[in-house]
Amino acid sequence: MVDDFKNDDNVLEVVERFEQMLENNERHFFDVQVYEMVINYYRQENKIKKALEVCNIASQQYPYSMELLLEKAHLLTHLDRYQQALELVEKIGTFQPTDYDTLFLKANIYMQMGKHQEAIEIYAYLLKFATEKDELLYHIGYGYQNLGLYDKAILFYKKALNQNLNHEGAVLELAYCLDITGKLEDGLEYYQKFIDQNPYSYLAWYHLGMTYTKLGNISDALNAYEYSTLIKEDFASGYIEMGNVHIAQQNYEDAQKAFDTALNYETLSADLYCKLAYTFELQQEYYSAIKFYKEAIEVDKLWDEAWFRAGLCLYSLKKYYESLHFFKKATKINSINEQYWIAIADAEYAMGNMLSSLEAYEEASNLAPENADIWLKWAKTFYDQGYIDKATEVALDALDECPENAELHYRAVAYLICAGKYKHAFNLLENALILDFDKHTMLFEFFSDLETQKALYKIIDQYKTL
Repeated sequence: MVDDFKNDDNVLEVVERFEQMLENNERHFFDVQVYEMVINYYRQENKIKKALEVCNIASQQYPYSMELLLEKAHLLTHLDRYQQALELVEKIGTFQPTDYDTLFLKANIYMQMGKHQEAIEIYAYLLKFATEKDELLYHIGYGYQNLGLYDKAILFYKKALNQNLNHEGAVLELAYCLDITGKLEDGLEYYQKFIDQNPYSYLAWYHLGMTYTKLGNISDALNAYEYSTLIKEDFASGYIEMGNVHIAQQNYEDAQKAFDTALNYETLSADLYCKLAYTFELQQEYYSAIKFYKEAIEVDKLWDEAWFRAGLCLYSLKKYYESLHFFKKATKINSINEQYWIAIADAEYAMGNMLSSLEAYEEASNLAPENADIWLKWAKTFYDQGYIDKATEVALDALDECPENAELHYRAVAYLICAGKYKHAFNLLENALILDFDKHTMLFEFFSDLETQKALYKIIDQYKTL
């Protein structure tokens, strides 16, 4: 049965009638163009498996259509089925060995499979036939970048930009390669020359600003970012970087203006709402900060940073119960961030829930045993509750993980003395004094009796000149 809607311009109607055919378990014969229309619709809707199903049906009716086979290979790559896609491309290659689109897809598949050198060779071959060479040059550069040959990558990214100064990928990857090779000064010179020839390239101004930022030249960086936004008024990234620089300089009101402007052009960005909220948090305007952190959560309920930082603002307002809700939500989204567990422990402690606080500190220490602050807080919680032996045990365990931390040594010394373990305490005190002599004064916050102070000074005086 041959269907008669091959000239139908209404794509949705075509797709609906095609789906009815599948639902009724029928098989109609359509023109190749109709199949391509339906496949393209599903691709745009990101229904790749559905598109592949249509492609398979179409290939049964048109087994010698190279266009359909190539389309199927594209769909397989979208599904990360690279080996199948490669086999299909090689099959197409037996019929049309020099076809540009087939070879280009083959090179892309090689790149995805990690066969970068093979991909580079095909891209280089295609350069002979391409009228617009920027994309091929970019891909060659990216291949060399993946091989760790950054100087070659830089060369080809520059060639791509000579062909097309607005090739965003080439600009971004060139900046990355210049950064990773430590050639920031070279990058500065390149972008300046590039701008001399192409003064209205907003991306070049933007990356010039990024280079200035990394070199610590803040004034020129801000000027460059400003130029990028003057050229392209809706360039949110330019405003965001201006905001980041203002935060670094503690110009929080200017940062707010920059982030607020960026939100005019990038409204659905949880990260951007967080940046704006952070400027209020830094100024201790916690209610305003919470408002924008909640905006971030509205955009993306799984944005754990927004939950966490809103919790910190609530904690600063002494709203411990409310803060705990936000901290716990953050850990449900990201359970391996020790800072979230520390925050839970602090909130539980503030509400008098000592057992829950101790459990949270323990979880944090498991996640980041090298973080001395966790051990210090955990041990102090035991100490404050009068569990001297437990506090001592935690402090000594901490020294196994943080052997160079002087504060932990002094804290362990204090707890050992409180537990009456003087010999161990004084042996440990020697290590502490060697690590950081000046911190010894913290011991006297624990001991006011003259006898203990006299014993401590006897050891401390031996290290005054060390």
